[in-house]
Amino acid sequence: MSPLARTVFVFGLYVLGAGLALMLVPGVVLQVLAVPATDEPWVHLAGYLAAVIGFYYLVAARDEAQSFLRATVPLRLVSATVFLGVAVLWGYGAIALFAIPDVAGALWTWSARRQAAPVTTG
Repeated sequence: MSPLARTVFVFGLYVLGAGLALMLVPGVVLQVLAVPATDEPWVHLAGYLAAVIGFYYLVAARDEAQSFLRATVPLRLVSATVFLGVAVLWGYGAIALFAIPDVAGALWTWSARRQAAPVTTG
């Protein structure tokens, strides 16, 4: 696995784990995030969707799917912005913590992509 793909694989493990936690023990996750507990099914569904996305990251990284690997950088930065927006607009500050792995992972992938890019001379 290339260094670039490895960055996406590690991020996929994080997303898969977060999704499984939200799907299987949502009360614990919500409590940690200081979000009111709920018995609504949307929490489990959101966890399931996150787990599926995490699985897609793992498969794309394993297969060295370059277009997917490249696309994750701006999309993770957008995700971080959304998490920060939710934290500010709805007053759930702990949600902003999800922005940290998104930004860190995007920067790691961006850096690995730059290092892997062929050097061209004029």
